[in-house]
Amino acid sequence: MDNRDINIHHQTDCDCLKRLSTDAGMEILSNMLGSHTDAVLLCSANYEIINRNHSAMMISGSHGSNHDIIPLFEVFPELCADTIKPKLDKAITGNTVTEFLCGINGVTYRIKAARMFSGLILQMTEISNPLSPDSDLDNNNFKMLFENMTSGFLFLKKIENYDGSSDFEVIDINSTFEIFFDLERDNVIGKPISEVMPYISNQFASKFERIAIHGRAIKEVFENVKTHRHLEVNMFSPRLGYTAAVFNDIKAEYEARNTLLIQNEISKAFALGGEIDVYKAIVELLQHNTKSQCGFIGYPTDDNNIIMRILAVNDDNASYPLRNADGDFEANLNNFPAGLEAVKTKKQQYRENVNGHKNILLTPILNEGELVGLIGLADTEGDFTAQKRQLVLGIADYAAPLMQREIKDYHYKKELIKAKEIAEQNEKLKSAFLGNISHEIRTPLNSVIGFSDLLLRSGELSPKQFKYADTIFKAAKNLESIVTSIVELSKIETRQVKISNTSFCLNDLIDDLLDLYKNKADLKGLALIPKKGLDKYASYIYTDRTKIHRIMSTLVDNGLKFTEKGEVSFGYKYIGQDNKIEFFVKDTGIGIRKEMQSKIFSTFMQDEKTLERQHGGIGVGLSICNCYIQMLGGSISIESEPQKGSLFHFAIGYNTQPIEN
Repeated sequence: MDNRDINIHHQTDCDCLKRLSTDAGMEILSNMLGSHTDAVLLCSANYEIINRNHSAMMISGSHGSNHDIIPLFEVFPELCADTIKPKLDKAITGNTVTEFLCGINGVTYRIKAARMFSGLILQMTEISNPLSPDSDLDNNNFKMLFENMTSGFLFLKKIENYDGSSDFEVIDINSTFEIFFDLERDNVIGKPISEVMPYISNQFASKFERIAIHGRAIKEVFENVKTHRHLEVNMFSPRLGYTAAVFNDIKAEYEARNTLLIQNEISKAFALGGEIDVYKAIVELLQHNTKSQCGFIGYPTDDNNIIMRILAVNDDNASYPLRNADGDFEANLNNFPAGLEAVKTKKQQYRENVNGHKNILLTPILNEGELVGLIGLADTEGDFTAQKRQLVLGIADYAAPLMQREIKDYHYKKELIKAKEIAEQNEKLKSAFLGNISHEIRTPLNSVIGFSDLLLRSGELSPKQFKYADTIFKAAKNLESIVTSIVELSKIETRQVKISNTSFCLNDLIDDLLDLYKNKADLKGLALIPKKGLDKYASYIYTDRTKIHRIMSTLVDNGLKFTEKGEVSFGYKYIGQDNKIEFFVKDTGIGIRKEMQSKIFSTFMQDEKTLERQHGGIGVGLSICNCYIQMLGGSISIESEPQKGSLFHFAIGYNTQPIEN
């Protein structure tokens, strides 16, 4: 090789060195060394400083920026001393690590020098107890710079195998790398990486070779399946034919990013809940992110966690049944051993070739250690990697509170259904009892009423006997009314009463009520005044006549009962703007206290100031009226003041013919 070739080779190395000082490779080196307190400088073969870290800048003072190319001996003239410069020359020409002590600006530094490309890298460590410059120091001490790194460091040399294929020999690794990959230095040093670390070689072999030849830096993320670590890998070439890789643990960053992904996707699933099923959205999310063909999510409905209610499933080709006798999605884990093992162990279970699937992943959903659900996925692309499994576990954590509420709702609804069935059964028993007791009471009661009426009509009774017979007759009639009201109220509460609409004349109904209560009003000396809001032909209405008659008769009867003097007016009026008929009953009786007005429509309530009943009744009449009015689509109102009378009124729609619901 002539001098021209040497110069060309030297120029190429210098170009590589300058490129390294400006491209991503130097940035990686700067980042790697930036946190160290030691000063590190990169120089060319002509002893020009090409790059330096922050500590070196502090020592060199104001001599340019860290990217300015300036002479080394201009910044550190002490290094040009006759006893020092030959050691720097030896480091370049001999390709060895040289270590020596040197005083700079009154401070003693231990300096290590080694060749990098055709240039020089210097490490300057300040020491308080300097050793003799002539001390024989181990050249391997230079590696302490990397041993103390929190990053894993891998140093490789390009070699060729016996078959001519390219490979890389492991020159060295640091202790952090041993931890990251669960390796021991003695078992890998001097051996091909394809033999001792095939999982790294398979992924990075071609990239290692490009870097070793061309010197371009590469940055990637690597998942170590063996130790379940996510690592950021920075690869560069410190010299031609060599490759270095720096591994940084990004587990916390990866988990944080994964958590954000899960939170974001779960939030989207819940946000879409108004339009699509939330659980279906979760299954689709899992399938999308794990590249699975099938999936389901469900929760246990029994104490043994055997029966799973499936909330969402996307598995058209399932060979096992997912529906119960009622048609609901359900899975019996006795027919699904992998799922049974997952819920019993409360751990993820992976199986191959199960129920027609090439692979399945079963993930239990736990809430504070308690099983609240199960996620199943099947037929993923490739395999269920650690990353996919971790994602499913993360989503299971976020779904746990939701599944817990789902279980509570299930049992709550189950208890409600049971309580409803018991209540319905009790209502039927109550209705049957009231029907039977009504029949048993009415039979002798009818005899009492009939025979007492015959006695009153016989004309053979003395005045005293007539009085007794009349008292028996009235009491029996009152008891009959009470029994009738109780049975009627019971039928209303058990929903046995139905609306039966017919077309009838309201004016005729008002006349019937007048005929019914005129005699009672005359006996008390009260005026009974009917009022009609429409003429005869316009007063025809389509509604339930029986219930209107029952409501109005109760209100008129109450008005006469609680009025000692004055009048009772009743009737209806037409409200044109609302197309409604408003019924009313107004009296001048005792009135109702304001605090009682909202209570008198409740069952068995009366406005009595003392326990002594002055007017009779059991307080169910207004309750029955209120129920019937609600069934007709209206509501009853009251306006009243004590000793000034009361006004009851309610309105229903004015329909003259049937209307379609």
